[in-house]
This record gives sequence, C-alpha cells and structure tokens, in this order.
Amino acid sequence: MEQNHPSVEAVPASASLGVPQNSFRTPAPPPPLTAKREDGLLALLALPCGYLYVRFALSFIGGVGITLFTLVYCGVVLAWFRAGGHPIPKKSWLWLGLTLLSALHFSLFSAGFITFLTFLFLTGCAVWWVAVLGGSSPAEGITLGAFGERLFLLPMRNFGCQWQVLRQRSRKSDQSRSLFLALITALLMVPLLLYVAGQLAEADDTFRLLVENLSPQNASWALWLLVRLLLTLPVSAYLFGLWYGSFHHRGVKCLTPEEQALREARRRIIPTAVAVTSLGMLTALYLVFFAAQTAGLVYAIVQGQPQAGSWSAYARQGFFELCQVSMLNLAVLLAARQLTRHKENAITLFLCRVLPVQTLLLIATALCKMGLYIRAYGLTQLRVYTSWFMALLAAVFLLQLLSLWKPFPWQRWLAAVFCGWFLVLSFSNVDGIIARHNLDRYLSGDGDSLTLAPLYTPAAAAPLLDARDRLPPDDPRREVIEDALLSLRYRLEVGVGPSSTPWYGKNLQELLAVNLLERQGPPLS
Repeated sequence: MEQNHPSVEAVPASASLGVPQNSFRTPAPPPPLTAKREDGLLALLALPCGYLYVRFALSFIGGVGITLFTLVYCGVVLAWFRAGGHPIPKKSWLWLGLTLLSALHFSLFSAGFITFLTFLFLTGCAVWWVAVLGGSSPAEGITLGAFGERLFLLPMRNFGCQWQVLRQRSRKSDQSRSLFLALITALLMVPLLLYVAGQLAEADDTFRLLVENLSPQNASWALWLLVRLLLTLPVSAYLFGLWYGSFHHRGVKCLTPEEQALREARRRIIPTAVAVTSLGMLTALYLVFFAAQTAGLVYAIVQGQPQAGSWSAYARQGFFELCQVSMLNLAVLLAARQLTRHKENAITLFLCRVLPVQTLLLIATALCKMGLYIRAYGLTQLRVYTSWFMALLAAVFLLQLLSLWKPFPWQRWLAAVFCGWFLVLSFSNVDGIIARHNLDRYLSGDGDSLTLAPLYTPAAAAPLLDARDRLPPDDPRREVIEDALLSLRYRLEVGVGPSSTPWYGKNLQELLAVNLLERQGPPLS
C-alpha cells in the first residue's frame, strides 16, 4: 500500500490468527471484516456474556456474581481460541491468573471501597489479558496510553462488528441463518411476552403468585428484565469489539520504530534551561524543608508527643500535604524525563536523581507521621488506604531512581509491583485487621468507645465476639461490645445483609458473619 505521509494509525497482523500482514495510513479504510465460523460463535456467546455483566456487575453490589461472570468471560474467550485452533501465548497465562485471582475476591470478602477498587483492577486485568492473548499488546509492555486504547478506543472502533459477523454468518448456511433469525425474534418477542404475562397475572391468582415468586422483592421485575435486555445489546457489542479487535488486530494502533522516534522528538518541547531551573529551585526548597522538619520529628518520636498541637493536627497536616507534594514531584520528574529536549544533560540527570531521593525522604516522613497517628488513635480504612498508596508511590520513585542509574524497562517492573501490591491489599482482609487492632487497643485501655466506630462490617464479627468473651461479665466495656454486636447483627440480617441481598451479591465473609452472630451473638429484639 502506498505510504504518502507519517502514520497515525497502523494495524499489525498476527500470523497465528491468519490475518494478512498490513500497515495502513489514516486515509486508508480498515481491513475487510472476516466472519469465520469461530467468529460467529464468539458473536453469539457475547450476548449471554453481556447479559451476565449487566445482571451481576452493573448492580454494583459485588458478590459471587462477578466471579461467575469472570469465569464465563474467560471461558468464552478460551472457547474461541480452541475453536479456531490458535496457540495460547505463554505470557497470557500470567494475566489470566491475575484476572481469576482478582475475581475470587468478590466471592470471599465484603470490603466496601476495596471491592470497588478490585473491580477496576479486575477490569484492567481482563482487558489486558485479551490483548496479550490475541498478540495485540505493544512490544514495550503496558503503558497508560496503550491500556486506555485497549479499554476504550479499540472496542469502539469495532463496536458494530458483532452484528456484521452475525449477518455474514447467517448468509453462509441455512442453520446459521435460522439461528440468527430465532435470536432476533426472541429479543423482539420479549416485550410482548412481558405484557401478556402481566395480563394473565391479573386474570388468575395462581399464575399471579407464580409471577410474584419469580421476583418477590420487586413487583416490576418485568420492566427491569426488559431494561437489562436492552442494556445487553451495547454491552455485548463492546465485549465483542474488544475481543474481535484484539484477536484480528483490527483497529489496533501501532507505530513503526521510526515513527515512535519521531513522536518522541516532537514531544520534547521543554528547553533544558527551564528544566534545570525548575528542578534546581524545587530540590533547594526541599533541602530547607528537611532542615526545619528534622528537629520537630525527632522530638515527636522521642517525647511521644508533638511540640505543639494535637496528634491529629500534627499527623494530618503533615501526611496529606506530603501526599500532594509527592504526586506533584512525580509529575515534575516525568515531565523532566519525557519532555526535556536534551535528556542526557549532566545537570538535568543529576537533579532528576536528587528529586526521587528527596521524595522518598518525604514519603518516609509522611509514613512515620501516620504511624504515630495510628499509635495514638487506631486504624481506619482511610489511614490504611493512604498508607498503602504512599508505599506504592515510594516504589514508583525507587524504580525511577534505579532506571536513571541503569536503564531498564521500569514500566514493566512497576506493573508487576502494582499488581502484587494491590493483591496484597485486596486479600489482606483490611477490615478484619482494623477490627482486631482497634479492639486490642480498646481492651488495653488505650482507646475509648469511639475506637469501635469502624467495626460495623462483616469482618468485625469474629473479633467482636472474641473481645466480648475475654471480658468478665461485670466489666462495663462488655456492654459496649454487646451493643456493637447487636448493631452489626441488625445491619447484616435486617439492613443490607443476606436477607436483602440477591444471591449473586453474597460472599463467604458475610455469610459466615451472619451464621456466627446467629449462634453466638446477642438476640435481635
């Protein structure tokens, strides 16, 4: 194909998938859509997969349903590979393992905000697994730009491919055509069936009871079913667009090494003098800060209290401000490394090495303050999450520093560190750690009843019962713990627990907590 100007988009081919080698420029149309037998199977399976996503994932309640959807998602993708006879790349097994492992979290834990973060992590792993499996992941590894393209742009570029494949497959055989027509007819008949079922329910009490038993919690189940079926169409089109684009490299953005070098050269717009001046002034300011900070921090550690004010003010004023400064330093460092015209300048390199060292000291100072704060006031989810994030940020700056001394693919190392560190957070049962730590403080006399405020989660059931049994019957603290147990049991069984949660929103931790409270907890009045 004639190439007249620099590339904006190119589509590499995969020999293993039988896609012809091609490299096209912006004005050129996308490669013709192929509709093999396994592609038609994938287009059909995307429909139930999309429905399960709408049913389980879009409810935003977590639970075993998300685990089941992930199993179906992975099964559908692997079924396509098996039907097409394509070899599975070895490096894809790692991402498949991360996908399944993160999906297991939803069946085990009820962890609030961590569950939401795990859902985002699961989405990222599932998308990148498909990219690696289809051979459409970039050679340089995972980057924010490449990940964003696979998550958003690639499915949108192939959004209409599902129905095109189904239409082409229906023309090639009477059996496929009949199946396609039956599927369309079934979808179109759903509103009519729902209307007729509603009229029959008004005409016969037995049939009405049968309809109500299908969804006892919601009389408008038919309307919700219709809404879910309508949402299934765009969701399945998105999923098939992601799969089809990744497997056939259709719409995948790829630049040649020459084009990548040209883009990098165009990106470097910051003059060296600007970079040196800004980095020099910033590092000098941090030197003054460390000189002023050392005396106060040493006094707080030795004396067990800050020089002025409360522990809360001392830790919060330092910690969250240092978090912001550390994020700013990361932006400055990346800009200096990626946007400066002469990145090999000796002064720029020196200052780029000094800034990560100073930021690591800032992070160490912030974590030290948070440790003092936790020792004085106990644990909360916010304190755990922010400490976890600062430790991750420290790993980012450490990798940046090491890459400045000896170049290596630090992005890949960062992806590995992030995945491992996030799984530690996801499976460490943070709520249980908080409950046991705060109860130990309360029983030792270091905390008051306010320490029990973060304990109204399923993970706190066993620690609360254990703390109650450790106290004598006449201890007034036993009554406080009994009240906490009663509130927790009411919340789980009457409020937002298994009794009011559909089966796909339940998890093992919540079920075990309810069972434990029913056997050993205070009775509900």
